[in-house]
Amino acid sequence: MKEGSKRELIAVRLLAAVALVLVLGILGCAGDDAQDGGEIVSRVGDPADHEDSWCDSSATAVTSFRTRNSGKTVSLCTEGGRLTYVFGQLGDEPELVYSGPVLGDATGTAVLWGEGVSSLADLVADLESPDGVWGADPVVSQLAESSDTKGFFRIRAMTGLLSQSVFVFRRGGWEYTIISESGRGMNLPEMAGHESHSITVRSPAGKTYYPD
Repeated sequence: MKEGSKRELIAVRLLAAVALVLVLGILGCAGDDAQDGGEIVSRVGDPADHEDSWCDSSATAVTSFRTRNSGKTVSLCTEGGRLTYVFGQLGDEPELVYSGPVLGDATGTAVLWGEGVSSLADLVADLESPDGVWGADPVVSQLAESSDTKGFFRIRAMTGLLSQSVFVFRRGGWEYTIISESGRGMNLPEMAGHESHSITVRSPAGKTYYPD
């Protein structure tokens, strides 16, 4: 191969590598920016091994991950038809434990949770709009008006790049959202190995925070 052709090939490969890094960085780390005023704020966490989760041996871990800054563990466990959410530093007493059944479901295609719909109230408003892209169990309207849902609402969404599994519950007026994403790679094969987890907490006043 001629020297000029080699240089051109190397340049093309470098440009492709830079583009891929930018795409993965945008998709994988978009939740790292903190905002107020009711905007969703999340911090991507690191997956935790099952033995490092809050789920005991009799339960199945739906998801379990560590928050990026403090290393606290978020676990969502299922046993006997009920889900249990646990948050805190392993080895200490958990900071929050919440249990309940799955009360309803929502599905969205070609759309992800967080894209215009990022709370139970947003979901109800979208369902009532003529161009709504979500399909949901009618129970979501009741849950959106409750300060304590006494259980979880499950959301499943996907695009050509990502699939999401989201669980939402309210306790004392605070809304907790646990999000797990995995790459599908239909439109971008490099996304096939992508995986991220995050948690957001929305106050009764509409501000959203991330546990660190």
